[in-house]
Amino acid sequence: MPHSADLAQVAPFISRLEQCRTIEAMSKIYLKLPEREENSLAHVFLWRFGRISTALNAALLHSNIQQKRAHLRPIEERLTVLVYELELRQDTYHDSFYHITKNWLHLVNIYMDKLDKIVELGLEIDNPYIFGMPLASNQEIFVGRTDISRHLRRVLIDNIHLPAMLYGQRRMGKTSLLKNLGRLLPKGVIFLFVDGQGIGVAQNYLGLLYNMSREMSKSAKQQGVIFPPLTRQELEIDPFSVFNEWLDNVEEFIINAGYEKAVLALDEFEALDHGLDLERFDAEDMFYMLRYLIQNRDRFEILLAGSHEVSDMNRWATHLVNIKTVKISYLLPEEALELIEHPTRDFPLAYTPQARQRILDLTRGHPHLIQLLCYEVVKIKNNHPTPERYTATLTDVEAVIPRALSKGSFFFIDIQENQITPHGRKILNFMAHQGEEGHVSAAAFAAQFPTDDDEEARKLLLHRDLVELTELGYKFQVELIRRWFANN
Repeated sequence: MPHSADLAQVAPFISRLEQCRTIEAMSKIYLKLPEREENSLAHVFLWRFGRISTALNAALLHSNIQQKRAHLRPIEERLTVLVYELELRQDTYHDSFYHITKNWLHLVNIYMDKLDKIVELGLEIDNPYIFGMPLASNQEIFVGRTDISRHLRRVLIDNIHLPAMLYGQRRMGKTSLLKNLGRLLPKGVIFLFVDGQGIGVAQNYLGLLYNMSREMSKSAKQQGVIFPPLTRQELEIDPFSVFNEWLDNVEEFIINAGYEKAVLALDEFEALDHGLDLERFDAEDMFYMLRYLIQNRDRFEILLAGSHEVSDMNRWATHLVNIKTVKISYLLPEEALELIEHPTRDFPLAYTPQARQRILDLTRGHPHLIQLLCYEVVKIKNNHPTPERYTATLTDVEAVIPRALSKGSFFFIDIQENQITPHGRKILNFMAHQGEEGHVSAAAFAAQFPTDDDEEARKLLLHRDLVELTELGYKFQVELIRRWFANN
């Protein structure tokens, strides 16, 4: 029989174990149990429950159903063994442990049955991958971009008052990052997102400033701040002066709402350049407005975003000489794997190690291409028999490559038609036929393209991050892009 002091000591912990009515409660109870004490058998059993709880917590963290089932089976077995062991003991706290163990085993059995039924019913996998459009604010599939967001924070918030430029390849995730940047910035900063394509369609300054005020107000409203209205009629009096007076009022609203400053992000700012090309706006007036906003409004930090650096756009370069450029490139390996394996909570599809690595090899961590490939993988897996449906293999990844190239043709055509010169296209076609991981030396280029245009075209391809120069020569940065040019 146990000593009365032992009973008094373990009673509170037994009560906590008895209060576990869900598998989630069981998985957290280890936080409230003591560590093992060798001189008390009761504490040994409490320690064993703590170990089971810890293992259960780890099992539930897996988003993949198959992985959850695999990690829950040993827990089921441990609880079953403990039930048989406690049946042989006859005293007060062992009797309590026996009933607790039976209850825990029952709850785990129910949960396992639920997972088994999901698999047995052959439920279709919901396709969470998104390509072709930016991710909305706080969308679950958004991957952190912690390195870029930290860099932007240093440039925009921690450094002196200077404009910043977020630059990167198209479909690299600039807009998705911008739409989620507000929650990555420190408290006290309100984030105002403005779509340059949305405001750039205006036919004159009045429409441009009116559209800009609406975009800023809409972004602020999503954060619970209501800006004063600005009407077209008010802007007709004197567009720039009235807009500046409106910004005075906006600054007061920002301060009254508890914010110290605002980050004004202008996405796709090349759309404004297009408006200048069409002579909808006067270039000097446009640059004066932007320069005045940067130099005279200390509470506004300006962030431009686009697929061209300011230095690529001659008329902007002379007016934005102090701009700080932040480049957004491929996802880090851990971010890419997170996007592949855990696009959403409880995602049921598991990738074999070979399948994961092949997706990384084909995409180099390009977020758009990862989502494109994985979207097609889910589609093909939903056509497989139930026993095969929830594991993606290397064979599955290889099978969807032609489908991904076809489905994502707009992405590759944009590179082909809008981002390179005709001579650059010839270079990429030549390089593409060297095969995967194929390299082309400068001598081979000179033999194939004996013209003065060749070196300049290669420089542009390097600048566009389409090719890279290694010790062995030039090669494609991304295998999927190489395959497109090999077939077109």
